[in-house]
Amino acid sequence: MNSQQKNLVSIIAALVIAAVLVLGSGLDIFGWMYDDPVLDEDASVKISTTTVYRVIDGDTINVGSATSSEYVRLIGVDTPEIDWETSDSPQAECYGWEAREFLVDELEGETVRLVGDQLQPTYDKYDRRLAYVYLGDELINQTLIKEGYAQELTVGTGYKFQDDFRSEEKIARRNDVGYWSACTEE
Repeated sequence: MNSQQKNLVSIIAALVIAAVLVLGSGLDIFGWMYDDPVLDEDASVKISTTTVYRVIDGDTINVGSATSSEYVRLIGVDTPEIDWETSDSPQAECYGWEAREFLVDELEGETVRLVGDQLQPTYDKYDRRLAYVYLGDELINQTLIKEGYAQELTVGTGYKFQDDFRSEEKIARRNDVGYWSACTEE
């Protein structure tokens, strides 16, 4: 083997090693890719860890970074809408800004766990990933309902925490928490 062939072999070997290191690090060179997904103990549900890049509204977040991200819709909750189409002055339904600000304070910049639900599709019709969002041990989806920022929402056949979320909503309504005191008329 001549010196030119040896140099070519060395360059190829260096490229292979670099590729293995990049792929082995979870493609984190882009600053957002998920940790290796694992499966939930009760189903083939993907669980991944990522960073909340931006909060869109009370039930939708953007995970990743400015260069590469994914929208996530929280399973089982519905918060008042914010109309981002009127970008000069976005309008919100009653308690929409409060729900968004709660998530901004809790999640923006934080590392969270996203957990799917075997009863729900992985993505909704808007191509948002459907997930439960955990900050540490706290299930943010449930906290939104408990604190009066969201109503329980069932889409399709249901979901794992449906009964718990419905119970939390009843308690929040009964106690006039958040949305239930600010936005409803008897």
